[in-house]
Amino acid sequence: MAILKRSQQMKKCEVEETVQLVSSDGSDEFQQEEQALFTVKEVDMQKGNKRQMKYMTTYLVAALDRTKVSDLKAMFVVAETARSLGCEVGDITLSRSSIRRERMKYHSNMFQQLKTKFQEQNSKLTVHWDGKLLQNLTGKKVDSRSLIVSGIFIGV
Repeated sequence: MAILKRSQQMKKCEVEETVQLVSSDGSDEFQQEEQALFTVKEVDMQKGNKRQMKYMTTYLVAALDRTKVSDLKAMFVVAETARSLGCEVGDITLSRSSIRRERMKYHSNMFQQLKTKFQEQNSKLTVHWDGKLLQNLTGKKVDSRSLIVSGIFIGV
């Protein structure tokens, strides 16, 4: 289905070009050149213009992160959701990498907002850490670090 649509789009972008073909025969009697004009349709190989539909909202990205859905699984979920809502899946840019880019963009924006909000509060915090050898569930001693941040309450 997608191949058929792409070929139809390419046919719409056709450019006509006139090419002159020259033929001659090798005998001395017929040294005349016969010329024929042919119209050749050359297909413009530009990228197909897919409609850029914004389907990844901040709420959708947050829900996918909270439920620990991978990018590949998210692609299938978004495709089936779009199909069930009546959208043509071939009309939207949908791939694992596009979902990953949107998620990374969301994470970057969220980090910048939290960083700005934290810096605006101008509060003093103290970090305490300690490394110890503690026993884990199997009885082996493993290096564990406890990390404590103390200071006045910050509502970030």
